[in-house]
Amino acid sequence: MPEYTSYNAKDTTITADGVFLTGFAEDKIEFEPNEDGFEYEAGADGDFIVSESNDTSATVTITLQATSPSNKHMMNLLKKKQFFPLWAVSKRGALTEKAGGNKARILKGPTGTLGTTAEPREYEIVVFDFDNKYE
Repeated sequence: MPEYTSYNAKDTTITADGVFLTGFAEDKIEFEPNEDGFEYEAGADGDFIVSESNDTSATVTITLQATSPSNKHMMNLLKKKQFFPLWAVSKRGALTEKAGGNKARILKGPTGTLGTTAEPREYEIVVFDFDNKYE
């Protein structure tokens, strides 16, 4: 018999430097490892060599509404030019996904448009010790 589970974005929390972020745009968070786990090379005789990557970093994008009170916190972190912990925890039934790390730094502040509509603000963050696990 098939199993059914559900996902609710409200069950995902994101903390930056220990502060819970609020006021997200349509996409809360996106993360992508910065490097493949390994590189390989094939020799003329068909032998392979695999070179393991030790790059544990990932680029994380957090998207906040223009009116989010968390913009102030994120801009303060950008100005500090220091590392901070960044974690996303998403609960889906009995499954919990935890992604982030303790060595994050905002790479780029948001671009912005001030016009007839309030545009979201995207923060590009590098997490140097990125980990993504399921509990």
